[in-house]
Amino acid sequence: MLVLSLLVSCSNLNKAAKLKSNEAIDSYNSGIANSKLLQYHRAIQDYNKAIRLKPDFANAYYNRGSAYYKLGLMQRSIQDYNEAIRLKPDYADAYNNRGIIYFLQGNKEQGCRDARKACDLGLCKLLERFKSKGYCR
Repeated sequence: MLVLSLLVSCSNLNKAAKLKSNEAIDSYNSGIANSKLLQYHRAIQDYNKAIRLKPDFANAYYNRGSAYYKLGLMQRSIQDYNEAIRLKPDYADAYNNRGIIYFLQGNKEQGCRDARKACDLGLCKLLERFKSKGYCR
Protein backbone atom coordinates (compact mmCIF):
# COMPACT_ATOMS: atom_id res chain seq x y z
CA MET A 1 0.00 0.00 0.00
CA LEU A 2 2.86 2.39 0.83
CA VAL A 3 4.53 1.67 -2.53
CA LEU A 4 1.30 2.41 -4.39
CA SER A 5 0.88 5.63 -2.45
CA LEU A 6 4.43 6.69 -3.34
CA LEU A 7 3.86 5.91 -7.02
CA VAL A 8 0.67 7.98 -7.10
CA SER A 9 2.47 10.78 -5.32
CA CYS A 10 5.33 10.72 -7.87
CA SER A 11 2.86 10.69 -10.73
CA ASN A 12 1.09 13.74 -9.32
CA LEU A 13 4.41 15.57 -8.91
CA ASN A 14 5.32 14.83 -12.53
CA LYS A 15 1.96 16.16 -13.72
CA ALA A 16 2.38 19.30 -11.61
CA ALA A 17 5.88 19.88 -12.98
CA LYS A 18 4.62 19.51 -16.55
CA LEU A 19 1.77 21.96 -15.93
CA LYS A 20 4.22 24.41 -14.37
CA SER A 21 6.52 24.11 -17.38
CA ASN A 22 3.61 24.66 -19.80
CA GLU A 23 2.53 27.71 -17.83
CA ALA A 24 6.10 29.06 -17.98
CA ILE A 25 6.16 28.63 -21.75
CA ASP A 26 2.75 30.32 -22.07
CA SER A 27 4.00 33.28 -20.02
CA TYR A 28 7.17 33.45 -22.09
CA ASN A 29 5.16 33.47 -25.33
CA SER A 30 2.95 36.20 -23.92
CA GLY A 31 6.10 38.20 -23.17
CA ILE A 32 7.24 37.83 -26.76
CA ALA A 33 3.84 39.02 -28.00
CA ASN A 34 3.88 42.02 -25.67
CA SER A 35 7.43 42.90 -26.76
CA LYS A 36 6.32 42.86 -30.39
CA LEU A 37 3.52 45.24 -29.40
CA LEU A 38 6.15 47.46 -27.69
CA GLN A 39 4.49 46.75 -24.33
CA TYR A 40 7.82 46.21 -22.54
CA HIS A 41 6.53 46.58 -18.98
CA ARG A 42 3.90 43.91 -19.64
CA ALA A 43 6.49 41.74 -21.35
CA ILE A 44 8.75 41.99 -18.30
CA GLN A 45 5.87 40.88 -16.08
CA ASP A 46 5.32 37.89 -18.35
CA TYR A 47 9.02 36.99 -18.32
CA ASN A 48 9.08 37.40 -14.53
CA LYS A 49 6.32 34.83 -14.26
CA ALA A 50 8.05 32.46 -16.66
CA ILE A 51 11.27 32.72 -14.65
CA ARG A 52 9.44 32.24 -11.36
CA LEU A 53 7.91 29.04 -12.73
CA LYS A 54 11.08 27.86 -14.48
CA PRO A 55 14.18 29.46 -12.91
CA ASP A 56 16.53 27.89 -15.47
CA PHE A 57 14.71 29.42 -18.47
CA ALA A 58 17.65 31.09 -20.24
CA ASN A 59 15.54 32.46 -23.09
CA ALA A 60 13.22 34.21 -20.64
CA TYR A 61 16.20 35.95 -19.02
CA TYR A 62 17.53 36.91 -22.44
CA ASN A 63 14.21 38.37 -23.61
CA ARG A 64 13.62 40.15 -20.31
CA GLY A 65 17.10 41.64 -20.71
CA SER A 66 16.12 42.85 -24.16
CA ALA A 67 12.93 44.44 -22.78
CA TYR A 68 14.95 46.19 -20.07
CA TYR A 69 17.29 47.44 -22.79
CA LYS A 70 14.35 48.90 -24.72
CA LEU A 71 13.33 50.74 -21.54
CA GLY A 72 16.85 52.10 -21.08
CA LEU A 73 17.53 49.98 -17.98
CA MET A 74 21.02 48.89 -19.00
CA GLN A 75 22.26 47.43 -15.72
CA ARG A 76 19.18 45.24 -15.37
CA SER A 77 19.61 44.20 -18.96
CA ILE A 78 23.24 43.21 -18.34
CA GLN A 79 22.19 41.24 -15.25
CA ASP A 80 19.70 39.25 -17.30
CA TYR A 81 22.17 38.64 -20.11
CA ASN A 82 24.67 37.48 -17.48
CA GLU A 83 22.13 35.01 -16.12
CA ALA A 84 21.19 33.78 -19.60
CA ILE A 85 24.89 33.17 -20.29
CA ARG A 86 25.37 31.43 -16.95
CA LEU A 87 22.49 29.09 -17.77
CA LYS A 88 23.49 28.65 -21.41
CA PRO A 89 27.22 29.39 -21.89
CA ASP A 90 26.96 29.15 -25.69
CA TYR A 91 24.26 31.84 -25.95
CA ALA A 92 25.76 33.93 -28.77
CA ASP A 93 22.86 36.42 -28.87
CA ALA A 94 23.27 37.19 -25.16
CA TYR A 95 27.01 37.87 -25.60
CA ASN A 96 26.20 40.00 -28.65
CA ASN A 97 23.60 42.15 -26.90
CA ARG A 98 25.64 42.49 -23.73
CA GLY A 99 28.57 43.60 -25.90
CA ILE A 100 26.44 46.34 -27.43
CA ILE A 101 25.47 47.64 -24.00
CA TYR A 102 29.04 47.60 -22.73
CA PHE A 103 30.09 49.53 -25.79
CA LEU A 104 27.30 52.08 -25.33
CA GLN A 105 28.45 52.51 -21.73
CA GLY A 106 31.97 53.29 -22.94
CA ASN A 107 33.44 49.93 -21.96
CA LYS A 108 34.91 49.14 -25.37
CA GLU A 109 37.23 46.45 -24.02
CA GLN A 110 34.37 44.39 -22.57
CA GLY A 111 32.21 45.15 -25.59
CA CYS A 112 34.90 43.80 -27.92
CA ARG A 113 35.42 40.77 -25.68
CA ASP A 114 31.71 39.92 -25.87
CA ALA A 115 31.63 40.59 -29.63
CA ARG A 116 34.55 38.17 -30.08
CA LYS A 117 32.85 35.54 -27.94
CA ALA A 118 29.61 35.91 -29.93
CA CYS A 119 31.64 35.51 -33.12
CA ASP A 120 33.38 32.41 -31.73
CA LEU A 121 29.86 31.04 -31.27
CA GLY A 122 28.90 31.90 -34.86
CA LEU A 123 27.42 35.40 -34.59
CA CYS A 124 30.03 37.74 -36.11
CA LYS A 125 28.04 40.77 -37.30
CA LEU A 126 28.78 42.89 -34.21
CA LEU A 127 32.50 42.12 -34.24
CA GLU A 128 32.69 42.95 -37.93
CA ARG A 129 30.92 46.25 -37.30
CA PHE A 130 33.21 47.11 -34.36
CA LYS A 131 36.29 46.21 -36.40
CA SER A 132 35.14 48.30 -39.36
CA LYS A 133 34.94 51.31 -37.06
CA GLY A 134 38.38 50.57 -35.61
CA TYR A 135 37.14 49.62 -32.15
CA CYS A 136 38.18 45.96 -31.98
CA ARG A 137 41.29 44.41 -33.45
